[in-house]
Amino acid sequence: APRPSSRYARRTRTRARLESAIDGLDRQQAQKLVQQGISAESAGDAAKALAHFRKAVAADDRYAPAHNRLGIALQSAGDLGAAVACFERAIAADPGYHAAHFNLGLAQLQGLRFQDAEASFRSALGLQQTFPDAWVGLASALEAQGLPDDALAALDQAIAQSGDHVGALLNAAL
Repeated sequence: APRPSSRYARRTRTRARLESAIDGLDRQQAQKLVQQGISAESAGDAAKALAHFRKAVAADDRYAPAHNRLGIALQSAGDLGAAVACFERAIAADPGYHAAHFNLGLAQLQGLRFQDAEASFRSALGLQQTFPDAWVGLASALEAQGLPDDALAALDQAIAQSGDHVGALLNAAL
């Protein structure tokens, strides 16, 4: 007869495999729901998109893109505080997810939290150096803090990375 400890070890391994399989299904469901939310956004149905993103987060709370997309939808709907919380949860789920750092920076800019926005844009750029939009966001945060020379240097980076980047060109002209 098997020893009790070996039965326990076998059950523990089986439970871990089952949990891993369930997590994989949850992730697939969350990915599908995020895509449905994006499609709803593209079709102009913000309420349906928001519902899909909420379901995606419920399906897999550790899926950073679901939190990120929910944050974008909430920010568009005018719920800035909830959007910031979503971006922060996306970063907690995946600290290397540069888009969440960028979107957090945009929300912080909108909320007039310029130093926080600067830090978020710098985090995004630390993860993805070639990111003209983040350079433009950083420039906006720096300008708002009264640092025009630093803001122009950030805009120079955006222009160097994407010479036709309209936002950088407009800001540089101002």
